[in-house]
Amino acid sequence: MEENINKSIYIGKVIGNYITGKETKAEKEYLESWLEENSKNKKLFENLRSENNLANKVEQIDSFDAEDAWRKYTKRIDLQKKIRRLGWWRVAAVIFFIIGIGGIISNFLYFSSEISNHKLLVTTVQTEKGQTSKVILPDSSVVWLNSATKLTYASDFSIENRNVTLSGEAYFDIVRNEKNPFIVLCKDINIRVLGTEFNVCSECKNNKVDVILDKGSIELSHMENKFQSFLLKPGERAVFNGAQNTMTVSKVTSTKYTSWKDGVLIFENDPMGDVIKKLENWYDITIDVQDSKVYNLIFNATIIDESIEDLFELMKYSCDINYKIYYSRNPKVATKVTVSLN
Repeated sequence: MEENINKSIYIGKVIGNYITGKETKAEKEYLESWLEENSKNKKLFENLRSENNLANKVEQIDSFDAEDAWRKYTKRIDLQKKIRRLGWWRVAAVIFFIIGIGGIISNFLYFSSEISNHKLLVTTVQTEKGQTSKVILPDSSVVWLNSATKLTYASDFSIENRNVTLSGEAYFDIVRNEKNPFIVLCKDINIRVLGTEFNVCSECKNNKVDVILDKGSIELSHMENKFQSFLLKPGERAVFNGAQNTMTVSKVTSTKYTSWKDGVLIFENDPMGDVIKKLENWYDITIDVQDSKVYNLIFNATIIDESIEDLFELMKYSCDINYKIYYSRNPKVATKVTVSLN
């Protein structure tokens, strides 16, 4: 029995990763083997894969009541009949999938507070290093999350407000609603839009907020009025330095800053320090710079699906560096790359 429980939990995670495009090679092979075991497995898998916006359905449950939540969910996707014929442990896999949803939505964190005798449900969507994800919000706006990024919003989203809180980097494609503005809160900056496309990077370590507008217009303001609110135009980049309380605006080619959502990294005369930070997050690796002069280098390249080895071979010939890769067999320990000058 315990073995079946463990198997149901694991296959739920694997299915979640597969549907969201984050499965590993080993997980894909395991899933293929599991599907070949019998026709019921295949049918369960197809039922799960055919359901649209599972994550959104769970997020819309109006209170954290386990029995009520389960009743509402089974009513929506008619699982009552499936329960009787699929067996309890396979249903456990479905439950785990709904709650876990695999690698893209790494966890839902629920916080309850009494507001007019109603419980407020807060959803947190988070990516780990080396992961990106695409999230569809309840108002049908789309958000792409870069690696090591966290997005949170409350259950009254799109009803009372359209407020989200961001830590990390995300690209927003917002559905227009003039009566209910969309607001991104990051550090002390409010980004207010009606409907537009833009990129936001909120960095905790250097206390900066970086905003690039692709289309439409957005209004930037400071919670403590450290600067006057102003409108950003397409092709403009605004960088707020929290340590110095300064805001700078410049013209940029937005593609360089937004192409990551399409799986592409563009470097154009970028300082090696900035390059290293992006590569560490993108590949989930640790880069050990053994010669400080490496930071004096600049890097130019367009990275599309390159392996770690191919990437550093490119850097070796373009920047004249030496490198050595120490691959990790422990999933909890990142691969390490040492870099020095020739």
